[in-house]
Amino acid sequence: MRIRALSAAAGALLLASCVTPTPKPAPPLPPPPSAPVETPPPADWRDLPLAAGDWRWSPGRAEFGVVGGAPLLALRCQAGTVTIAARGSLAPGAQARLAFTASDGAFGYPAGPGEGGMIVAQTSSGDPGLDKLAFSRGRFAVAAPEAGLQRTLLPVRPEIGRLIEDCRRGG
Repeated sequence: MRIRALSAAAGALLLASCVTPTPKPAPPLPPPPSAPVETPPPADWRDLPLAAGDWRWSPGRAEFGVVGGAPLLALRCQAGTVTIAARGSLAPGAQARLAFTASDGAFGYPAGPGEGGMIVAQTSSGDPGLDKLAFSRGRFAVAAPEAGLQRTLLPVRPEIGRLIEDCRRGG
C-alpha cells in the first residue's frame, strides 16, 4: 500500500510539474502611423505671425518688405494725398478692396491695378484710418483677397507715423 501511495504522490507531483508555463505577453503593437496634425488657424488676427521684412522710410515714402525685394506695402505722399500700394494683381479695370484691421477697428479703401504687381488705393492725409495704422497696438493686418493678397500682419513702426505727419504738414 505504501507503494501505491508513493506512486499516487509521485504521479500527482509529476502532473503538477506538467502545467504549461504562462505565455509571455505579446510585444505591444507599434502605434498606427499618425496623420499630420492640422493646426487650426488662429482665432484672433493678432495671433497670426508677422510678415518677414521691415519698414524703410525716405522723404515722402514708407515701405515694408524684405531688403532687396519688392515692397509688400508702400505708403507715398504727394500733395496731401497718401497712395497705398500693396502687393497684388488685378486685371485692367478690375477693383478690389484693400482692407485693414487695426487694434482700433477695421476699414478699407477701393483699390485698382497698379504697376509692378501692386494694387493701389488713395486717401487724404487727414483720413482717420491712417491714424489707426500708425497707432495700432504693435501690428495691423492688410488683405485684398480679390487681388491675391491674403491677410498679412505687419508691425507698426515709427516710419508710418512719420510719413503721415510729413504729408499732413505738406511734405
